[in-house]
Amino acid sequence: ALLCGLAYRWTGKLTAAYASEIIGTGIIGAMLCYPVAAILMGKEVALFFYVAPFLMSTLCGTAIAAILIGVLCRSGAFGYLKRQVAAKE
Repeated sequence: ALLCGLAYRWTGKLTAAYASEIIGTGIIGAMLCYPVAAILMGKEVALFFYVAPFLMSTLCGTAIAAILIGVLCRSGAFGYLKRQVAAKE
């Protein structure tokens, strides 16, 4: 989520946020999960063992988020929320 937020802030483009979500959660998050899982479960697996399941989950979640954000943009709610956040800064 951090990478996603930073990508959107730097570029202002939702596609950059979607791509960084996939990279951040699907790849980096999966690789960071490896040592925790190895310690808690006591099993040694390949470093990239969790990447495929994390990627599948992240791709589905990102697709759903893109659809919902698209609906919010078309309804004008996304612009309203952006204005509210900008007013508080």
